Amino acid sequence: MLKKYQESFNPKDIPPAYILRFFILISAVILRSWGLGFGLPNRSCRPDEELITDIAASFLNHFHPQTFFYPSFYKYLVMFFYLIYYGLGRICGQFSNYIGFLFTYAVKPQVFFLISRSISVVLGSASVYMVYLIARRLFKEKEALLSALYLAMAYLHVRDSHFGVTDVPATFFILVSIFFIIKAFNDYSLKNYSFAAIFAGLAASTKYSGALLIVPMFLAHFFNVFSSKAKIIKLVFDKKIILFVALMALFFIIGSPYVLLDFPQFKNDLLYEWRHLARGHGIMLGRGWFYHLKFSLFYGLGFSLFLSGLAGILVSLRQNPKKTLVLLSFPFAYFLLAGKGHTVFVRYSIPLVPFLCISAAVFSVFIINKFKTRTRILTGFCLVVFLLYPSVLNIIKFNILLSRPDNRLVTGQWVHMNIPQGNSIFQTGSEWGKVELWHKPNKNPRFFLWMKFKDRKKVLELIDNYRKDNNIIGYEQWDFDCKSKTFLYKGQNQKGLPGYIFVQRSPLQYSKVPQEIELLLIKHYTLLKSFEASDLSNKKNIYDRQDALFMPYAGFNKVKRPGPNFYIYKRI
Repeated sequence: MLKKYQESFNPKDIPPAYILRFFILISAVILRSWGLGFGLPNRSCRPDEELITDIAASFLNHFHPQTFFYPSFYKYLVMFFYLIYYGLGRICGQFSNYIGFLFTYAVKPQVFFLISRSISVVLGSASVYMVYLIARRLFKEKEALLSALYLAMAYLHVRDSHFGVTDVPATFFILVSIFFIIKAFNDYSLKNYSFAAIFAGLAASTKYSGALLIVPMFLAHFFNVFSSKAKIIKLVFDKKIILFVALMALFFIIGSPYVLLDFPQFKNDLLYEWRHLARGHGIMLGRGWFYHLKFSLFYGLGFSLFLSGLAGILVSLRQNPKKTLVLLSFPFAYFLLAGKGHTVFVRYSIPLVPFLCISAAVFSVFIINKFKTRTRILTGFCLVVFLLYPSVLNIIKFNILLSRPDNRLVTGQWVHMNIPQGNSIFQTGSEWGKVELWHKPNKNPRFFLWMKFKDRKKVLELIDNYRKDNNIIGYEQWDFDCKSKTFLYKGQNQKGLPGYIFVQRSPLQYSKVPQEIELLLIKHYTLLKSFEASDLSNKKNIYDRQDALFMPYAGFNKVKRPGPNFYIYKRI
């Protein structure tokens, strides 16, 4: 039967659209999974990843998310795959019990981070297909294929699909909900309202901004009521819209049940996040309305794709204003909210990217159709290449850099080989940029805070045995109090100076070196070794300056590897 099928099979029978869809999806997966092991086994190379993995690993003790800076659905999703990993580990003999599972997370966390990152890769790639479905429902096949292609190769979306944090997963659930909202706009059915509500609830339970999906749903419902010439009272008192609100709230609570079970902490954390968005994150870069347009999206999509996306909004509004308003009401509401404050991480622009890719596709088809049939294919190809070139170039440079050993790892390996354990070390800069070394004595991992005491004690015993078996003594890692101008170790003032000082330097605010330390280096220390990841004098490299991701956002000039520069000084 197989032979008969092979004889009858003709590649020409495959519609070109299917080939293009397959190519786009495969490209999306490859670009998002290239360099997935970035920074491992270091835990803090991508800020906030550890906040997800720590809590997900400790969830097996209890389901309380501990913090509400993010809702908990993505943490539960990661935990679900950790349970599968744990179950397979038990079957294969890798884990004898749950304590062994936690011990593995404490000393060899690579697999745990890769699981979380892989979820982001899958949902990021699935977002490409969702954009295709949305655009095909609103427009035609050409717009749908171009929309998917543009998102598959949108630099900002590709960049953050590598990391196990909530931005890309939340965007996926937003897109699924938008798809059913648009279906509800075309087909006024209870089924579409229900599915739109379910995924809106999950989106809000992944990131709070998903709650804004109520805006396009009410707008679509508004158009439905007036087109059917129903009574105005149906705008609010209609079983479909009431069901939408109820289901959205229900699935938000299902994904984040402790919002109700621990409402006081939820309220405090949510207010803190709101204040944090408003007041900024360290360095002030202006309000998000202007910053995201001129920086986050301009470089995150490339100038050509970004500008065509803005032009496509006008074209789409002219062609079909109702559909366009339903589609773009969410990103518009989100932009008004996210742009209000002074905290302007570029990842806050990720939910806007798919919608700009759709409008860019509309603009592209509009321009291509202006040309004659004979030259249309060549014109379309040249236009698409022109629009994608800046974004694809950034993706290639970023992914190549991402696949190289992080400078924190390179420096750490040299330290273990050349500086005897037991020595005292002080590192400048933030925790996210420091070289990760074993502490002396053992410093409890952060996720221990959320474990039961009896489990914590058992895991610590396993870690102590692991240290003895591998002759791990660790280093005395000192702190420095700028007010008293003294060094601290284990909370106690130290009279002398540390044996080594690791100076962290980068263009980011997280690598500041206190003036007192600079003076000490001149008087009492000599430079032992330098590890330079990039040329700090190069002004062409552009950074997301509020985020502690020590990689350029654009430019990538004379950058050897990720991470800050390190200069190791030894006491004279």
